[in-house]
Amino acid sequence: MNAAKIDYSDLIGKPFADCGRGPDAYDCWGGIIAAAAKHGLHIPDYGEFHHEDGNGILGRFRQVLPEWQEISRREKPQVLDVILFKRLDGSLHFGIVIDKRCFLHVTRALGCHISKLSHPVYRHLIQAFYRIKR
Repeated sequence: MNAAKIDYSDLIGKPFADCGRGPDAYDCWGGIIAAAAKHGLHIPDYGEFHHEDGNGILGRFRQVLPEWQEISRREKPQVLDVILFKRLDGSLHFGIVIDKRCFLHVTRALGCHISKLSHPVYRHLIQAFYRIKR
C-alpha cells in the first residue's frame, strides 16, 4: 500500500485523553495504534501506564513489541517507525512516522496532529526510532 495514499483526516484534531484508544480521543500510543492500523499493521497496547511512568512504559514496550528493533540515528526514518521522545520533564512520548518528513502524534495541547521530523522542538527530544523486523 502506498503510504502517500493513507488518509489520516479522521484522526487529526481528535482530543487527547489518558489511555485514549479512540475513536473519539487518543493518547500518544492510541494514535500510533490507529495510524498503524491504516497500513494493516497491528500494534498491541502496552497497557495502562501513565506517560510519566517511563520505566514502566519502556519495560512493557519491550515485552509487547519484541519484534521491533532500535535503529541507528544515522538511518533515515521509514514509514511506520515508532519514535520515542523523552520530554524535558522526563516523561515519555511516542509518535509514528507517516512519510519521509512527518510524524503523527497526540499531545494534550493539540490532540492528534502531524508534525515535521525536522521541527526544532521535537528533533531535540527524539531518543530513538524503532522499526519492526520484517
